[in-house]
Amino acid sequence: MSKKRLGFARIEFIACKQEIENLLTAGYTIIGVHEELTKQNKITMGYARFTQLLRNGVKRSKSTPPKEKEISTEKNVTKQHPQEVQKQQAKVLGVAETNSFKKSSSEKKDLI
Repeated sequence: MSKKRLGFARIEFIACKQEIENLLTAGYTIIGVHEELTKQNKITMGYARFTQLLRNGVKRSKSTPPKEKEISTEKNVTKQHPQEVQKQQAKVLGVAETNSFKKSSSEKKDLI
């Protein structure tokens, strides 16, 4: 068996995707589908790569560009003091104030 180019298994998988779906709905097991397509010389990839593509789906290697909303919000950000930013983030996340672990003076008196 000769070594194929990088990404060739994904190309084979995409080319046979409809047939893979048909065989699975017809009741074939995953290993049965792999064996059938290998017999027909439609795929040359190993079983591990076949199941990986089946599980994860076919993804493009390039990332998608950011959405329009995200870009517009970055432009409207005003400079704030770092403590103010932390307080706003804490409110959004539902986190208590950063110094909440310190005991108040009334709590210290209760301990004495």
